[in-house]
Amino acid sequence: MAALHQWLRGELAHGAFDHGFEEYGVDILNRVSDLGKKYEFIPDVWRGEIPKLPQRLFETIDLRKIANADFSGTMDPKVAIPWTNEGENDLHEMPVGKREFENVPFDVIDPVSNKHRACLGISQKEPYKNLKRLC
Repeated sequence: MAALHQWLRGELAHGAFDHGFEEYGVDILNRVSDLGKKYEFIPDVWRGEIPKLPQRLFETIDLRKIANADFSGTMDPKVAIPWTNEGENDLHEMPVGKREFENVPFDVIDPVSNKHRACLGISQKEPYKNLKRLC
């Protein structure tokens, strides 16, 4: 049902263009675009005013001392644990440095600057299970 609402907006504009109501078609598209810019997404169904998100305060956590794996799945295991050990099914294109994902700040470790240790792999299986306690 949700996809229908998105589809319907486009079809209304399309119909307006097809029947000589270009100004109305442009108005529909502009209003949808304005909503997307205002709320950073276009809701499928409007149920009154969209609630404001509470103020969120985040602090990044430095994992450099305990990171044990590289983003690359092709990393030599003698250097660092490869990401999931699945070849190029990995995170080798992960952007590094101060980043924001879904409005949450991260300081993504550059593997090269940290002896190829950029993330933390935790498991009961080798090669992760022999980690030192984190806390």
